[in-house]
Amino acid sequence: KGIEGLGDLSHAPHHSPNKISEELENRIIQLKKFHPKWGGGAIKDRYEIPCSIRTIYRVFRDQEMLRSES
Repeated sequence: KGIEGLGDLSHAPHHSPNKISEELENRIIQLKKFHPKWGGGAIKDRYEIPCSIRTIYRVFRDQEMLRSES
């Protein structure tokens, strides 16, 4: 690669094997829209969502679905 090989390379992973499916992410989004006052724990428990509460909150955050405290 010569001189070009000395440049900065991305540290991003090439793939994310533990990423949830698009189908599951869409289900979480729809459930949050249907139950806007419920948190990740309630959605996980009541609908048996097969991922962590933290992952559910990450979906909420990425979709800007978290309420601000101000």
